[in-house]
Parts: sequence; structure tokens; C-alpha cells
Amino acid sequence: MKKFEVFMDKWTGRDRWSGPEDAGMSLHLTEKDYHEFVKEAYKDRDSRNVPEYYENADGSLSKVFVSDEIYKKIVASKNGIRYYGNIKVRQEVD
Repeated sequence: MKKFEVFMDKWTGRDRWSGPEDAGMSLHLTEKDYHEFVKEAYKDRDSRNVPEYYENADGSLSKVFVSDEIYKKIVASKNGIRYYGNIKVRQEVD
């Protein structure tokens, strides 16, 4: 089975009452796509009005391998996709 190399970053959720929690990941074809994706996700944020819950990209971009099905979803997206559950990504190709 062919694997496709993409960029991944983990996201962390936070709220006023508890500590950080896993908020999924984002997957991107290029580093530029990643930066545009994060810029778009943060565009409506205002440091003077912090919501009760918010999510941040961890900034720890790494290369991973994904299946053809996931790769096609990334290609069809504007700058990448978010996953809130677990999906299978690999650091190395088989």
C-alpha cells in the first residue's frame, strides 16, 4: 500500500477551568499550507476577548505518512484538514 508524505501538527485545547487537552491534529501538503491554515484558524482571535475554550496549534510540525484516502482529502482541501480523533499516521514508510 502506497503511503504519502505530508506535514502534521498537533493541536491543544484549553479552557478556563482545566488544563490542556488533546485537540486532534492538522495535516498539510506543504509548510506554506500549514502556515496559511493556522493564520486562517487564528484570524478572528482577539487577545482582549479570550473565549472560555480555544485551540492552538502546537507548532511542532513534523513529516508523517498517510494513506491514499487521507492524502486525497488533503489535496482537495484549501490548505489542509483537521482531525479530532485518532487516525493512522506513520513517521516512517513501510
